[in-house]
Amino acid sequence: MEEGVMYAELRLPPTPAPVQTVRMPWHWAALSLGSLSLLLLLAQIILVGLSFHYLTQQASCCRGPQCMENFSSGLQALQGSCQFCPAGWLWHAGHCYYFSSAKRNWEQSKEDCCSRGAQLVTIQANSTLAFLTRVSHMDVFHVGLKRSSSRFEWKWLDGTMLKGFFPIQSSISSFLACGRVSGSGLSGGHCGEAHGWVCERSAVTLQLLQSSPPAFLWGNTTYTCARL
Repeated sequence: MEEGVMYAELRLPPTPAPVQTVRMPWHWAALSLGSLSLLLLLAQIILVGLSFHYLTQQASCCRGPQCMENFSSGLQALQGSCQFCPAGWLWHAGHCYYFSSAKRNWEQSKEDCCSRGAQLVTIQANSTLAFLTRVSHMDVFHVGLKRSSSRFEWKWLDGTMLKGFFPIQSSISSFLACGRVSGSGLSGGHCGEAHGWVCERSAVTLQLLQSSPPAFLWGNTTYTCARL
């Protein structure tokens, strides 16, 4: 009896090819590092911008002669200063002025200015009066001027007396009267009458310093631009 011979085909898995290490060319590495640095720089610029937005309460830079900026050579060329006022306020001679669209009596107008971190405008210079009359035009606005109930003295909210070169054009018989301004100048009337009002506050000054590294002065604090 013949024994049968059985054949089997044995298949082994193919030998894996050796793993080749992928080496990134040096210029790709430099490009990646540069892109990362650029992203960090953009993030810093955004953070600085948000800080300005918060500190100035949506402030806008004035366009007066005190704004001197030179961006031709980047941050190192910043010099001079720029003054800021909140959005909706007008800049004049280092101060910010808010002309209301609503109408209230004198006391309510005073309270509204206080809530805005300001006060009813005090006029101590002819240039300020000229500015207020020009903006007021035909409208009437309360100002920080009041006549004492016991005397005939007109005083500003800061306690100073009304100067002689600011004559009250018209007044009332009552001892208690309040000041207002319009296109025709300074006048007096009943404190309970409803008019617009003018709030005043100091402008915020940003001093741009030419230094290395570049820096800027905000109030009494110097902020230095970091280099990445």
